[in-house]
Amino acid sequence: MKLLHSPRGGRIIKGIIVSLSALNIAFAAGEAIPTGTLTVDRTLVRVGAKSQLGWNINYPNKAVDLIDKDNNGTCTTKTKVRMQVRILAAAFSNNTTYRDVTGYVVVGTTTTQIFYGYQPNVNSSTVVYDKVVNANTKINVRATTWDYTGIGTQTKSMSCSTAAADKSVVALYDGEALPAHQATAYPNMQLNALDYIANYMNSNNTANIGDNQVIFLGDFNGFGNTGYDLNDYVLLVTFTPST
Repeated sequence: MKLLHSPRGGRIIKGIIVSLSALNIAFAAGEAIPTGTLTVDRTLVRVGAKSQLGWNINYPNKAVDLIDKDNNGTCTTKTKVRMQVRILAAAFSNNTTYRDVTGYVVVGTTTTQIFYGYQPNVNSSTVVYDKVVNANTKINVRATTWDYTGIGTQTKSMSCSTAAADKSVVALYDGEALPAHQATAYPNMQLNALDYIANYMNSNNTANIGDNQVIFLGDFNGFGNTGYDLNDYVLLVTFTPST
């Protein structure tokens, strides 16, 4: 795309560069950053002369172009990609005390622990996993925690996983809708999924994320059970092409 500018070309060029920088910052939080080039036909523009700008914008590949996602949330790379993971929630609780959550990603046959702690330890701006993944590689996410059985001081282990194929973890592209879920059983410490991750979900239950991202929402209570509110363990994964 090209455009002829007025004698104020120098100031206009500077303004465009500032605007492009601001655009880059705005997209940085979601990693879906358009890239491109801006060219000028001369380095100096005299008063009364005209300058010509040319630019080209390349938009990020969509997640559907980079991975396949089955109904259970297991993803398989179509091509070589860079995979970046952020934790959005680790909020399993009994309404008075958070339980520690251990989170993992399973890439191919390699399991990597990416989180251990409680909801106050979550920092959604931190990339906890950043790897290049070859084509035709399966990707699963899972997490474990514990709770009391109600009998004395006995405890039980609990888990959620895309590989379990039981909807304990749901994976969504941008615009896809959550399945039926319940209001949280513990409103003192947890909110409903739509409130808890409000920046990543629309009011109509659909994901509001980047085109090249997948959001994984996990729950330790299991689909159809009381407390299945899909906010116990939430990840945001960004996929970009790699060479």
